[in-house]
Amino acid sequence: MAGLGAAKALRTSGKTFALLEAQSIPGGRISTVPMKAQAGVEREGARIDAGAQWLHGRQNDLHGIAVENDLLREELSEEGLGDYLRDDRYRIDDFLVQKVDFLVGQILEECEGFAKK
Repeated sequence: MAGLGAAKALRTSGKTFALLEAQSIPGGRISTVPMKAQAGVEREGARIDAGAQWLHGRQNDLHGIAVENDLLREELSEEGLGDYLRDDRYRIDDFLVQKVDFLVGQILEECEGFAKK
């Protein structure tokens, strides 16, 4: 969505530009995918959103849509918290999520240290 937002700003300012996408559909990480059956139970039309779990700022075009559809929540969250589901609806164990979150944190710290050198 950042690329589409930048394209909108460029268009508004009258600039000429080319919009390049890494995938065959626009939107970056945002995608809605069909959920696979679990334990033989198929849910007709069941879909799940993958990626882009946060909206930043009330100026975001999606904020109004989220308000209209009662999709905003007051809960505060931290990185690594929440339910993590595969596309087949299998819930990933909290311990594994915490372990991966810890390892990602370590990697980010190392990257920050490297960048400061």
